[in-house]
Amino acid sequence: MCPYRVHIHSNEEDISDKPDAIRNLPLITDKQIGDLENEFRKRLRSLQSVDEMVEKIVQSLQEADQLENTYIFFTSDNGYHMGQHRLMQGKNTAYEEDIRVPFIIRGPGVPAAKVVDDLAGNIDLASTFVDIAGAATPAFVDGRALLPWLGDPPPAKWRAAFLLEKGDPNDEIFGKGSGGGEKALIPIIYSDDGILYRPIR
Repeated sequence: MCPYRVHIHSNEEDISDKPDAIRNLPLITDKQIGDLENEFRKRLRSLQSVDEMVEKIVQSLQEADQLENTYIFFTSDNGYHMGQHRLMQGKNTAYEEDIRVPFIIRGPGVPAAKVVDDLAGNIDLASTFVDIAGAATPAFVDGRALLPWLGDPPPAKWRAAFLLEKGDPNDEIFGKGSGGGEKALIPIIYSDDGILYRPIR
């Protein structure tokens, strides 16, 4: 196994563009970096069981002669930061490390090695599964079916941004300055152009 090193931005020196709580964070120490490296190795070891599970599922589908008739979705519910932006491990920020996840689809009509750069999210899974079943998605369901992206040409119109909301006004990183109150939200517009922080006041 290759030795893991904490991402180059772990101790980024210029954090003047970050929220106040980030700007006040000290550099991560050598000991903390060592702890993060050890934790990362443990996570890689745990991930090996996921690899084995996927292999067994594919083998079972092959043995049942159903592999070419089955959609397989490989994704995650969240990302995870480990040292980036001077933050120790966690998942509750709006940074790329926390909001980007693997999203791989295999199944009937899915072109091999096709890469789609447009924005998709977990909210699209329900509509996609309904579309695969040949049913109609109820109007109250958020998200859009992703199967049209498997065709050629792709949809002419698609989302240009995501709205991420965090409802904890006491959050040390993104909650301060939100106006307080239990219902205070921190709307974060995510797009290909970057992330814009726009607290509701």
